[in-house]
Amino acid sequence: MHPPRAEPLTPEEREQFRRRLSEAKTPEERDAVRSDLRTLEIQRAKDKGLPPPRAGRAGRGPMEQLLTQEERDSFRLRLQNAQTAKERAAVRREVRALIDRRAREKGLDPPPPHAASRSDS
Repeated sequence: MHPPRAEPLTPEEREQFRRRLSEAKTPEERDAVRSDLRTLEIQRAKDKGLPPPRAGRAGRGPMEQLLTQEERDSFRLRLQNAQTAKERAAVRREVRALIDRRAREKGLDPPPPHAASRSDS
């Protein structure tokens, strides 16, 4: 059973954060947007009398745990430079295989596929 959660973002809020992230020009600006999102999530939980949500996408996900910063930066650059959806899908598959292999090497279960996995191959 999952613990109770605060209300998720409204569609308008989700779109606002997506837009702000896409418009951010530097890693610092993106970190500031993520920090704002995290603050909102914590406040929602507090308002509902729930424990704060675990940090996820912005921090301790499989990429953060199983890849070096250099590997993550390289992955992002390769995705940005990919010209087609097929090329982006190939980069994601390659990185996913690396994450799965690293998890097994560390004796961990490979993380589940991302809920919003893209099938743009």
